[in-house]
Amino acid sequence: MKELIKGANAPLAASGRVQIRLLWNNIPGELDFACFALDAHDRVLADDWFVFYNQPASPGDAIRIDPDRPAFLINLDALPGAVRKCIFTATLSSGTFQAMTDAIFIAAPTAGDYAVRFRLVEPIESRSLLVAELYRYNGAWKVRAKGEGLKANLAELSRQFGVDVLDETPSLRHPPATPSSPQPRPINRPITPLPLPPSRVLPTTPVPVPITQPPSAPLIPIAPSSTPPAHGTGQPTPPPLDRHEKLKTYATLAIAFGSLTTAITTLIALLITQCHR
Repeated sequence: MKELIKGANAPLAASGRVQIRLLWNNIPGELDFACFALDAHDRVLADDWFVFYNQPASPGDAIRIDPDRPAFLINLDALPGAVRKCIFTATLSSGTFQAMTDAIFIAAPTAGDYAVRFRLVEPIESRSLLVAELYRYNGAWKVRAKGEGLKANLAELSRQFGVDVLDETPSLRHPPATPSSPQPRPINRPITPLPLPPSRVLPTTPVPVPITQPPSAPLIPIAPSSTPPAHGTGQPTPPPLDRHEKLKTYATLAIAFGSLTTAITTLIALLITQCHR
């Protein structure tokens, strides 16, 4: 298989059938692969020489699109002499081709082992891409690698190549009933996107587990105190007595002691009197 770089060309076949394929691993949106069969003035011979999902085959079945993957089968012997080249475009429904990875264009005769491959390695900041072209040269067909970003969408490209576009407001999701309208339809991706390695797999968000608090004992209100509690006990320390309070206490004790002394003296005298009788 011959490897081409951007702008290079290589012979493909002089006759027979040729298969055209586009492979990739990752793109930001759905992709439409289209083929325009052009004359010497880069115009389609007629609207039905624009082959895409909504018009899957050209007159005489010379060009046919694969309904399940981005690929074409071209019968070189069935192409009219007025067809000088077939160009292949890709259009995204969203995003740009800058995000595309591992994109490869392959052209291979169905009979024989010779094939041409073109890797799209340059980032393309556009939603449309001129991938490659198949053209006549000295009675044979050659392939040229293009890989050029285009600003036009599929409908605008169709007008540039002379296709009569009936729908002026193209829609990716609702194609018109007329076969000549170039409204793209997403084609299934040929390669499933590669899974992320384990180190890049994001962890799942943990489910919060409710925490049950044990029941707490009811609080007992405590009256505020200006004196801090004594160490080692839970009872507050009584406030100290001032000087007047101390004197009052001493006087009370003295009076009580004096009264007790008088009572004792009286009792002794009474006992003595009784004894003399």
